[in-house]
Amino acid sequence: SADFLSIDSLTGVMTDSNGPKSPGEYFVEVIVRDGNGGFDANVFLLAIYFDNDPPVVSTIPTVEVPEEEITIFDLAPFIHDEDSGQEELALSCADTAGMSIDGFELTFLYDAWVPDHTFVLSVSDGTSDVSFELDVHVVPLNDPPIIVSVGPHTTSVSVEMDEGETMAFPITVEDEDNDSFDYTVESEWDGIKTYPNGTLEVVTTADDVGVHHAVLTIDDGAGGTDTFEIEITVLDVNYAPGTPSITFPEDGAVYTKGDPIELTASVFDPDMTQGQELTVTWISDISGELHVSQTTLEDIGLILEQLPVGTHRITLKVSDGEFESSTSIGLTVKKVPKETDSFVTSPAGIALIITIIIVIAVAGLYLTMRNRTEGRRDGDGTG
Repeated sequence: SADFLSIDSLTGVMTDSNGPKSPGEYFVEVIVRDGNGGFDANVFLLAIYFDNDPPVVSTIPTVEVPEEEITIFDLAPFIHDEDSGQEELALSCADTAGMSIDGFELTFLYDAWVPDHTFVLSVSDGTSDVSFELDVHVVPLNDPPIIVSVGPHTTSVSVEMDEGETMAFPITVEDEDNDSFDYTVESEWDGIKTYPNGTLEVVTTADDVGVHHAVLTIDDGAGGTDTFEIEITVLDVNYAPGTPSITFPEDGAVYTKGDPIELTASVFDPDMTQGQELTVTWISDISGELHVSQTTLEDIGLILEQLPVGTHRITLKVSDGEFESSTSIGLTVKKVPKETDSFVTSPAGIALIITIIIVIAVAGLYLTMRNRTEGRRDGDGTG
């Protein structure tokens, strides 16, 4: 039945008032009347043929796919067909590397980052095929950095160092995404630090004897980090004592026998800060060993009741049990002067001696003159 047609009684124009119909042949009878009972009729065949509308693909945004993550993208909202339901449409793609198709759902998975690329897909309604492009952007996954080694150490750093020693270790890092890193080190000890060029430096002092721990961390600035354990054992090294200094008396000092003699000196050994004890020995080349003592102090002193008469070479030796250093000065001890000697050398004694010399000189002169006078007289009598 062609009941979907209508006709304008005045113009005779027929129109399809109910929209498109299924394809096929329809018999249409047209009757014309003149209002006076006269009419005429005719029948014609109306053939409706199928005119297929291809699927329509609207604009599809670029699909963002994170690396190493499964991403599902639904194309259904972007594909339409006036003639067919979506269940009648078929989606296909010649190259599906990194992608699989299930109906209108696309599943993406990239195990490694790839540059931006485009898939060419096709949708078919059984009669018409429509090709379209789909752009894909793979968002790179930040691969964390890996500390390969610190110097020759590949798993952790465990090093023994002497106190006062310095070591530097190059840090080797692997990272697929970055080549610039921040280096930090966490430790309660301040003898270890890092530099921007990827160097770990360890500086020890005499105060650092013992075991110290630290954690080295590198950061790629994109959320990736790696750590490395560090253990530094600082060994106690026995340093030789420095050359002592006799601060009193001065070299060449003179004393009188029986006088007490005060000796003071300054000694030093780097290990004294760790409580090392030094053995201090005073020696005279005349009297031999004068005094032996132990000290942890830098300033030392000694009072000798007396030394025998003579010119002494006083030597101060300092020993830490392994190393030794020394210094020496000259010191003279004189005899106690006798009382007569004291008078002779006193001002009164000197004045008396001068007086006696003058008297002797005058008396000698007088006797000489007298002898000459008497000699002349004897000579006159003879003549």
